[in-house]
Amino acid sequence: MTPKPSFRPAVASDAEAIGQLVRAAYSKWIPVIGREPKPMTVDYGLAVEQNDFELLFDQGDLVGLVETIRKDDCLWIENVAVSPDQQGRGFGRRLLARAEELAHAAHAGEMRLLTNADFQSNVTLYQRVGYRVTHTEPFMGGTTVYMTKRLGQPASISVTLTLKQLAGDYCIARLKNDAPIPGWADGSGFVSISRTEDELSIVCLRDRVPHGTQLDAGWTAFKFVGPFAFDQTGIVLSVVQPLSANSIGVFVVSTFDGDHLLLKNGDLDRAGIILRGAGHRLA
Repeated sequence: MTPKPSFRPAVASDAEAIGQLVRAAYSKWIPVIGREPKPMTVDYGLAVEQNDFELLFDQGDLVGLVETIRKDDCLWIENVAVSPDQQGRGFGRRLLARAEELAHAAHAGEMRLLTNADFQSNVTLYQRVGYRVTHTEPFMGGTTVYMTKRLGQPASISVTLTLKQLAGDYCIARLKNDAPIPGWADGSGFVSISRTEDELSIVCLRDRVPHGTQLDAGWTAFKFVGPFAFDQTGIVLSVVQPLSANSIGVFVVSTFDGDHLLLKNGDLDRAGIILRGAGHRLA
């Protein structure tokens, strides 16, 4: 019987093998960011002394590792790496699950980590196992993404969509509920007109709304590339859920064939990172 993959803690003599695995795992990102990722520059002899490493072995070979640091309010994941020839076998998920086991044992209620926004496969994996983006910041010409997971938090809904960005600056205008539909409402671009007992609401390009009209401006519109069946579930939720979890407000309009998403212009960069990390494509 073939032995199952197994873990053991690292010892000082593992430092060289750890460094070799990390360099091999991260080398693919050098052309993406134009430099060696930070984990490739670490002194692993010192790191093994200071931090906790769990090594994953398969049939006697080192195939992956997770490096963690115990903090007062969380378990910090410093590094997750899988040997290039072993990627795609689920070892990344297994390493993250092992880190959660360590967190439970340490009575930590939260996991935290950071990664580079350009490491899209990493961001996607983390979000699919339940991590959410807390904030981002510039770093060496790129963007660092900070993520967290409360233990017991469910993974994101797995639906992959393409969202097409529409040209122009959009707004949401409000008129009195009994106002006639104005001539400027219809025209080029996406238009949505809704009347309720409280208001007449119009979504359209900002440049044709008359001065003095009550409105909220500064929105960018995206079309869900469909069509989708009426009974198909989870479409809008797969987009709104990761955005909402990261405190990004949205405005959604549904039509016969599909849906449209409006995001504030100031949220576009962060929303793009989150949506791509959730497996969606922005075109």
